[in-house]
Amino acid sequence: MFDGEFVGFDFSQLHPPHLSAWCKARLGWVTPTEIGPGNHTAAPVETSPTVYRISAGYPDGEYLLVESRQKAGFDAGMPQGGLAVWHIDEAKRTTSRRVTRGRGLAGERQSLPGGAAAGGRRV
Repeated sequence: MFDGEFVGFDFSQLHPPHLSAWCKARLGWVTPTEIGPGNHTAAPVETSPTVYRISAGYPDGEYLLVESRQKAGFDAGMPQGGLAVWHIDEAKRTTSRRVTRGRGLAGERQSLPGGAAAGGRRV
């Protein structure tokens, strides 16, 4: 999820944050729940493996993963809590750019906690 220069919100590498929703789903640690329009409540990832998936309006293999990241546990050092919205494009398997602060690995485009809508689409 991060390269060697940035691990954790305090940059000490002593307090790594949670893996992204995409990484946890890929490892089989969570099963994202497909949601549509409406009101939804997401418990913090620190206490619940809740991850939502939004596929409507996206081409096959492309979707959003949404999780609640709060200042607790592994994420206690983050500046503020909020929703992390990950724009996933399964067709993008590699990247030519170096992974840097605020950017995810191949196949995941991230919006940091406190997030904004991804790709100009309303969440």
